[in-house]
This record gives sequence, structure tokens and C-alpha cells, in this order.
Amino acid sequence: VYKRQVFACTALLTGSMAIAGVVVGMVLWIILGVVGVLAVWNRVGSGYGVRINAVSVVNVVMATGLSVEFVVHIAAAFLNYHHPLSAGSRDKSCSREVRAKQALSSMGASVFSGITLTKLVGIAVLGVAPSHLFRVYYFRMYTCLIAVGAFVGLAFLPVFLSLYGPLLPGGEERRLHDFKDDGEGEGETGKVRTTKVRKKTKKKKEK
Repeated sequence: VYKRQVFACTALLTGSMAIAGVVVGMVLWIILGVVGVLAVWNRVGSGYGVRINAVSVVNVVMATGLSVEFVVHIAAAFLNYHHPLSAGSRDKSCSREVRAKQALSSMGASVFSGITLTKLVGIAVLGVAPSHLFRVYYFRMYTCLIAVGAFVGLAFLPVFLSLYGPLLPGGEERRLHDFKDDGEGEGETGKVRTTKVRKKTKKKKEK
């Protein structure tokens, strides 16, 4: 049920069913990763481990919403990436690999510092809490969530998008940036303008 809600909200906000599917898939990977890490932690660790009860189930449900933060920003940056057009370099500049690299470089620092580190600092105090409930069911579970979410969002997702991410549609209006030539074939982003990009079609010569 929650996966359907994540899919519907992501598809509505991003306007892409493909990106919504990727986000839901990454959220599932994070949840499964958290459950797997907790199972290993229970076996190798000493003392009372995480059990299936009301507290752990509520935390897993909350983890579904928190997991979206680790992936949706980079996925949206990948979807909305637009490279300034230069002669003969559009196809290469708009490849999946280039878009994934740009999405990670533009949003990776924000995901790491604004989401990963802030959550880690927020739950760090629970590690020394006198209550066993807070140390196990909150500090341990959310530490696993942050670690797995950061790995999936910053490492696995960019690689997945570079290989299987949705391609940019052709023949639609795109927001492009003015390209200022600096004399070495490179440029800097200027004003944003809208233009139409059409696919080139091969014409057969009439005999």
C-alpha cells in the first residue's frame, strides 16, 4: 500500500512514470537492506536484538517515507538534466552516463550533508540513552536505515541510472541554457531559454 502511495506521489510530482518506478524500486532495496543488516546484527551482536513487534513495524513503515529522501533528489536531477546544445555534441552530452554524473555532482553533496549527516547527528544521542528500547529499536534501526539509504542513494542509484535510466524524449520542448564560448570549446551557463529540439531524420535520395 505504501509503495503505491510513493509511486503515485513521485509520478505526480516528477511527471515521469519511469522515475517513479525507479524510486519505488530503490525504496524497496533500502527496506530489504535494513531488514538484512538488522538480521545480521542480531546474530553477531550480543544482548537483546530487534524483534518483530509494534515498535519495529512502525519504524519500518516510517523508514519507507524516510527512504524516499535518499533517492528522489538525485532521480529528479537526472530527469530534469538539460545540457546546453553545442554543434555535434547533443547526443553525447545527453547520455545516461553524463546525466547520472551531473545529477550526482549537483545533488550528492546535499543528500550527504543535508540528509545523511543531519539524521545521523540527530539519532547519535540515542546510542547512549539509558533506555534499552531507544538504543535498540531507534538508534540501531535508524542507523541501519541511514547507512543503507546513503549507500543506495549515493552509490547504487547513480550507477543504475547510468545504465538503465529513462532517456530524454525527443521532439519536445526542453529548457536549455545559453552557451557562452570561452575560446576553448567550453562555456558557462547563462540565461535559460526554451526551444524545440527535433529529431534528425534520414532522407533517402530519390533516384
